[in-house]
Amino acid sequence: MSNAKLKFEDVDDNEIESKKERESVKENIPAGFYEITGVPSKMKLYPEGTKIYSRPLKILEIKQLSSMNDMNYNSIMNSVLKKTVKGIDVDDLVIADKLFIIFWQRANTYKGDGFSVPFACDKCGEDSQYDFGISNIEMEDIKDEYDPNYELVLPESGTKIKLSQMRVRDERLVERFMQQNRSEELDEDLLTIAALITSMNGKDNTLRNKYEFLTEKLSVRDNLELGKHYKKYEISIKPLLKVTCKQCGGQATTPITFRRDFFLPNYSA
Repeated sequence: MSNAKLKFEDVDDNEIESKKERESVKENIPAGFYEITGVPSKMKLYPEGTKIYSRPLKILEIKQLSSMNDMNYNSIMNSVLKKTVKGIDVDDLVIADKLFIIFWQRANTYKGDGFSVPFACDKCGEDSQYDFGISNIEMEDIKDEYDPNYELVLPESGTKIKLSQMRVRDERLVERFMQQNRSEELDEDLLTIAALITSMNGKDNTLRNKYEFLTEKLSVRDNLELGKHYKKYEISIKPLLKVTCKQCGGQATTPITFRRDFFLPNYSA
């Protein structure tokens, strides 16, 4: 038997467990699911090693999505994503990534030409059609310099504020708050920013307290500075699609509308 001494290296137990969890997740991904890449967050806002998987839509899911309206679109999207996304809890998804996945599903459910969506071309003014693909999406990706731990110091009050990126759980929190307080005239934009405040002067607060701080205690100048910071680092899917007009052949734009014909397009072989 060799007298050579075994060499042991210090290993982080948490790192081992994290690796095991990631490998376990990958092993449990069903056939037909594919890794999603190119999301606006660039995967920087999730635990290291996180991978998101999804699959093309099934007919019942298509019918669900095609029934969306202004009142139910979030609940329907989330319901579909919970059945079609693996590797991450849907509540942890950044909203821009959530929308990207819905577009990925649409593009990979109807592959190739022929699944056309009608639109009015802003170049030639004619009614036209386009075939949707991931390349149609315009996004605002996460900025390289974005730091989730950055504390913004408001110029007048000196209040130190940390802001996060909007996730599905924040979206649900805002919706629930608005439903529970229907008798009040709530500003949804300010309520959204309140939901993204993770700390004020190092302390957490209730959504009610953060909203009242923004609407009643914040000076105009501080409010503008906060809004400027929020917009500078916002990750988003832009509300316009880049499309090629089949009438004039030019590059045109059309608003993003989750209409029935987007998820149930006409097919011409």
